Amino acid sequence: MRWDKWLDKKPELGTTFYYTKHDFKLVHSRRLHLELTGQLLRRTLARRDYKRAYRLYCILISSREISEDLVWKIGAELLRQKKEYEPLCVRFLQQVFAKATYCRESILLETTLYQLRCGKIEEAQRTLDPHLDMSPYDRNPLLQGYAGVVQYALWNMAVQEKRRSKPLSQQSDDWETSKGLSQGYKDHSIIVSATDQGDEEDDWLDGEDEDDAPPELIQLNARISRHRSLATELLKRSLEMDRKNDMFLIYLFRLTCGKIDWAGLGKKAISRTRKAAMLEMKGFLKQFYNKNNDSLLSLRLLAALENRREQRTLELILKHDPATDSLLYVRPLLRILKRQIPEEQEAIAARIEQEGFDNTMAFITHNHWHRWDYRENDPMSLLDWLDKQIPSTLGARWNGRRTAAYPRINPTEQADTCNRAYFKTQAALSRHQPDVKYFRPILQLLLTRAEFGVMTDWEEKEIVRISRLFCFCSFYCRRVATHQEVSLPRDISGFDRIAIGEQPCWYSAVASILSREDEP
Repeated sequence: MRWDKWLDKKPELGTTFYYTKHDFKLVHSRRLHLELTGQLLRRTLARRDYKRAYRLYCILISSREISEDLVWKIGAELLRQKKEYEPLCVRFLQQVFAKATYCRESILLETTLYQLRCGKIEEAQRTLDPHLDMSPYDRNPLLQGYAGVVQYALWNMAVQEKRRSKPLSQQSDDWETSKGLSQGYKDHSIIVSATDQGDEEDDWLDGEDEDDAPPELIQLNARISRHRSLATELLKRSLEMDRKNDMFLIYLFRLTCGKIDWAGLGKKAISRTRKAAMLEMKGFLKQFYNKNNDSLLSLRLLAALENRREQRTLELILKHDPATDSLLYVRPLLRILKRQIPEEQEAIAARIEQEGFDNTMAFITHNHWHRWDYRENDPMSLLDWLDKQIPSTLGARWNGRRTAAYPRINPTEQADTCNRAYFKTQAALSRHQPDVKYFRPILQLLLTRAEFGVMTDWEEKEIVRISRLFCFCSFYCRRVATHQEVSLPRDISGFDRIAIGEQPCWYSAVASILSREDEP
């Protein structure tokens, strides 16, 4: 292209508005008008000025150059802002779907979601059913999954209808809850109600008709069984197509295993049918997680089935979400880690925690190391000896009695004597400390919680207690922590990269413990 022709060429506007039909060749002024109107529409939507956005939207769709199947999301978003317009939004989406040539799968899915929000479950079923076995809808995992959600909603309504048909004496204690949840469909809560529904008995999972049941109850049981089987099939199909959409797992779990109890089953009696279903669901969840390692929901459901007793599952949950619920996942994991500590280590820790702190302080501050009488091969004999050193005269600190006890020793000799006693005590007691390797996982777990700023009060008390077990007393803790803080370059956690004054008061002791090597 020659330079003079390039200079005479009109400037082209960048394609920032993609809602025009491809078969229209627009003049520059008309295209500029549509581009600026589209940009103004986006700005008004970002500012939540929906009245002005509605007027701009009407201007755009009145132009024959605008493709309606590309602006349907804007229209649905505008109608969704007011609750009274939601039924109108469903009709709008149905009309757009009938005329659209592009994005038909997305429009169909959006129509189904709005019908569920409005409580029109049967209508949502009629919308989806004709398209589930047709291409390309049969290869869309979201459509298959939400079709399963629709069947789940119909199954749940049939279950509640069966409960209401029972005499009052046979209804469960969840009558008020079930009544409120059945009303919840009219309040647009169908999508989020999967974790709250169901009773403890789960007698509807068996699907067996009673011999003397009336015909109405037999038909109702048939409806329950049909909706449940269809929902299970569709949900599994969706999860097999795309395992990243794990939001459908919770509906499949509810259909298969009954009510979800995140805190575990405890000592509840479980029927054989439900036990078999739970065992099958465990295998499915493990297989699902192996193929989708980012699914935290599958781990939470698996932990609920395992009654929070499997260490690997709890560790994976905390690896994915260190800020997870402390009561549900941190405490059970700590109980498992504590059960792995040998009995000898537990005995040492128990004696230290009960008696060791005060006795060791009295021993250190009064320089009684030359009176030891204990067996080298018995680590508990030293604590037994310390247990006898409890007279009130030994309860005072060294600094408070050194002048009266040793009036002829100058302050320098007093300090040297105290230091020699301290280091001899440290050398002797270090042979009888708990092994670091058994407590390291607990400290690392609690330290990770502290780094994320989600450590609870009882977790902080636990980490302080364990640090004191290794330090035997607060005095020993300060001396060892200060010594190692100067001599050992360490990078235990993110707390090492902040000022010492801003670190937690217990961190120096914990870091010094974690920096030790495990005993052979």
